[in-house]
Amino acid sequence: MLVRLWGGAAPGGRCSAESRRGKRRVTRMVLVVVAIFAICWCPIQVSTILF
Repeated sequence: MLVRLWGGAAPGGRCSAESRRGKRRVTRMVLVVVAIFAICWCPIQVSTILF
């Protein structure tokens, strides 16, 4: 998802500061969601592997 977000060219070929700021916010949000998912599922997966 992030590769597509950052790899896509803007129409007209130029990327404004506002567009870059938006991409940074989306990137941060995606990373936070992935981290929360990992934190929530890690204990369950570890206990499943151990037992």
